[in-house]
Amino acid sequence: MLKITTVARIGKDAIIIGEKDTKLLKFTACVNVGYGEKSQAVWFDVNTFVSAAQLERAQKFITILTKGNKVAVVGNFSQREYEGKKYNQIETTMNDIEVVEYKTEKGAPNDEANPATDSAKDEIPFWAARL
Repeated sequence: MLKITTVARIGKDAIIIGEKDTKLLKFTACVNVGYGEKSQAVWFDVNTFVSAAQLERAQKFITILTKGNKVAVVGNFSQREYEGKKYNQIETTMNDIEVVEYKTEKGAPNDEANPATDSAKDEIPFWAARL
């Protein structure tokens, strides 16, 4: 098992999918690697399972996991395989996350009060019961 830690910007708002008791929270993130003309964007998918008991807190937490916000993610690394071919898209099963920077709904910096996100941030990490 390969564990990675990265700080990245969320490229696509987090969603919760699934129809059964255990659902999947997922979002896409991007980190820039290199400098100057050799800089390139590396995209990866971040996923974690959410139990029925964690669902309410996870739904509040995804209000912070929106495009442009910066997060630190720790997770297990894997590659995708489709129809027998391996793809170099990075996929991370999240073990831990910390919101490094987020904007309020009006785009203001995170040092201004925002009750919607502040209450959700107080309740993270929602997966603490699993650890």
